[in-house]
Amino acid sequence: MQSFFNFLAVSSFIASTAVLSGGTYIYIHADEFIDNIMTDLVQDILPKLTVGGLGTVVGGDLVPQVPSPPVMPSIGVPMDTTFN
Repeated sequence: MQSFFNFLAVSSFIASTAVLSGGTYIYIHADEFIDNIMTDLVQDILPKLTVGGLGTVVGGDLVPQVPSPPVMPSIGVPMDTTFN
């Protein structure tokens, strides 16, 4: 029975050491991981973008066409010329 508990203690120590070592490695190299992921994402997404915006990412225009405002006829505004 003692050997079984010793086995559990040693395996627990090994598991704890593995988790701690993995976490430390990820913490130390986090900037490197983020840079690699960002580079991969930019290289994957950038060719899909058009000059005018997100036109062909999904296969259609994501940016709606905004109609131009109607042209109103100019109406002369009376001005008071006596104001000094």
